[in-house]
Amino acid sequence: HVGPAPHTARQAAVALVLFRRKGRWHLPLTERPLNLAHHGGQISLPGGAVEPREQSLDAALRELNEELGFNEPHLVVGQ
Repeated sequence: HVGPAPHTARQAAVALVLFRRKGRWHLPLTERPLNLAHHGGQISLPGGAVEPREQSLDAALRELNEELGFNEPHLVVGQ
């Protein structure tokens, strides 16, 4: 994609999560289901559409919980 977003674009938010385990850094990713009409099978950061009256950070945390079960917003750094 080059240039401004098309008028059909929707706002979305993703979470970039880095954590250390056993001395190594990890970056959790998700694999989209193959049966999706768009982007099936792609590897992605956890995230999705920003719902009405929702801030980007709230959307990213909601999606992180929905997709990976992460429900620790007090651990979020660098907001």
